[in-house]
Amino acid sequence: MLDKTGINRFKFSIKFSTTPMKTISLQDLKRRGSKAIPNNEVSYLIVNSKPKSAIVPYEEYEALIEAIEELEDIKDYEARKNEKSTDWKKAIEEIEE
Repeated sequence: MLDKTGINRFKFSIKFSTTPMKTISLQDLKRRGSKAIPNNEVSYLIVNSKPKSAIVPYEEYEALIEAIEELEDIKDYEARKNEKSTDWKKAIEEIEE
């Protein structure tokens, strides 16, 4: 969907779970290795009784990175949309000089 600025604004879907977040202790990770990491579930790695890192399924990670990049592009567009533009032919001539 394009908004009035011509930017493709897409909807983000965030899953909220009513079940408690899965936690993994560092000791459990050392002992069980990759078997300690749940499939398709966000989990926290606990170190010294405090959350240290989040373990996110790869597909969700990729979606987050893509969303961040899209938001950065929107931010850049918004910051520069009122700048005076240069004719592309003139810009190429200046580059070739």
